[in-house]
Amino acid sequence: MPVTGCSFKLVHHDNREQCFVIKHENRNPFYLQAENEQTKFMWLEALEKASKGAVGPQEVDLEEYYEILGLNIDEEPDRGKIHRSD
Repeated sequence: MPVTGCSFKLVHHDNREQCFVIKHENRNPFYLQAENEQTKFMWLEALEKASKGAVGPQEVDLEEYYEILGLNIDEEPDRGKIHRSD
């Protein structure tokens, strides 16, 4: 989903925690829930950078993402390992 021109905001939900929304003036809002607060803010930061075209290999610290997913950064992840990280 392209995020250029989108805004990202924290939202309150009565039954869920760590929610946020992606909004664009020409599209329906897209609501998301993160597993925890740290992941929520990592998503928001990544989306904000992507919306400005600021994402690139030199700007992304993959170690933190691998750690959160329980993956080894020195191994090439396959679909099975990624699905087990849920």
